[in-house]
Amino acid sequence: MKDELGRIVLDNYLPLNHYTTGRKEKIWLMKDGQTFLFKTGATNYEILAELISEKLAKQCGFPTAEYRLAIYKGKLGVVTPSFLKKGEIIVTGDEYITHAKEIAKQNNINLEFKGNSVENLLNACALQDTNANLSQILFQLLTIYCFDLTIMESDRNLTNISIIKDLKGNIKIAPIYDCSTMAKMNTNIDSLVNNIRDDSHVYNITDNISYALKLTDDDSLGFMNEFSKLCEMFPKELSIIMAGIEKIDVEEAILAVENDIQTEQNNFAIPFNVKYWLKKAITYRKNDLLSVYRKSIAKLK
Repeated sequence: MKDELGRIVLDNYLPLNHYTTGRKEKIWLMKDGQTFLFKTGATNYEILAELISEKLAKQCGFPTAEYRLAIYKGKLGVVTPSFLKKGEIIVTGDEYITHAKEIAKQNNINLEFKGNSVENLLNACALQDTNANLSQILFQLLTIYCFDLTIMESDRNLTNISIIKDLKGNIKIAPIYDCSTMAKMNTNIDSLVNNIRDDSHVYNITDNISYALKLTDDDSLGFMNEFSKLCEMFPKELSIIMAGIEKIDVEEAILAVENDIQTEQNNFAIPFNVKYWLKKAITYRKNDLLSVYRKSIAKLK
């Protein structure tokens, strides 16, 4: 049920337990047999980042958690229904890597798992699940990696990427979730908007974003050169991923969020500075990545 401000009211949901992993307060709730995660404690425009990033991922056709604006016991936040099916469990990347380190150590396997990277997560899956579909897992990891580059999600740490395991032991990467730092939305973006005069300024502002999820432990190439190398290494996978990213329409995503929240009593609109910043920053980054992708693929012909 929504209130007059378009927020889903969760006060009559049954609290299950507090979920303390991460920097924000979280609590699991249940209603009509379905579980939901409520997250609060956002700063600046992090709530809008969660809501808009979900719409962007859906435009691409990428698996994503669903987010809605909500209020629980007077606290504003976002709520997401659990994406786990019956019998499935979720294990964070952090837990998966930690366990893989122990297995490698005990068996004298020369894998160090130093950092948070696609390569390390793939190796961890291969080491712990010998029947894992590694091609599928690689594609899922690359999808998240490329999506993060596009929307400039900087905080894909090992608790913000997870592995789902079903009753038969099959594993897959969890849908995209927790994009609250997308395009620096966790900061005061007013200063960023004021510094935009042309596209070169957008590049200068966004090019220095440091990404938590790397391709490999060696990130000396820089993210754009790393992405170019990735396009040449996995052209088949990237053709599918970049076809999805090409569909991103920031204005359409923002309008979809506004429509979700609007009520007869509340004509909700996302602040102009957020609209302006995201359209400039994400559209510019999308076009930049598509240009690098096309040039890289042209080299292979």
